[in-house]
Amino acid sequence: MKLNKRRQILVVEDDADDSFLLRHQLARARFKDHVIFVEDGQEALDFLLQAPFPPIAILLDLHLPGLSGVELLQRVRQDSRLQAIPVVVMTGYNDPHDMKKCHELGITAYLRKPIDLSIFIKTVSDLLQEIAVPG
Repeated sequence: MKLNKRRQILVVEDDADDSFLLRHQLARARFKDHVIFVEDGQEALDFLLQAPFPPIAILLDLHLPGLSGVELLQRVRQDSRLQAIPVVVMTGYNDPHDMKKCHELGITAYLRKPIDLSIFIKTVSDLLQEIAVPG
């Protein structure tokens, strides 16, 4: 699978161990050259608003310092340029309110941490199948 080089996958994750695992799994799935990692919601929002092309997907931790994942998701869904981006939420918390809010905001998937790596790879691969270009 080859992705359009003008576009990236944005991973918003503040935990170093989770970031390490995600980097490793994305590399195994051959997506690593297309991934941008940021550590907090504000950094993600700044990237999204300044990038010449919106990312093709967002992998989003909910519990972030500063601007939370839910707040970031709300901002993304309010921006006409960003609102159609598929978002996969990753969280270690089992908060029914967060889950409900995320589903109301149109997330693509909701994965609980610790994430089963085979489910993660399948979710990301399925998500990106539509975005892939031949070649």
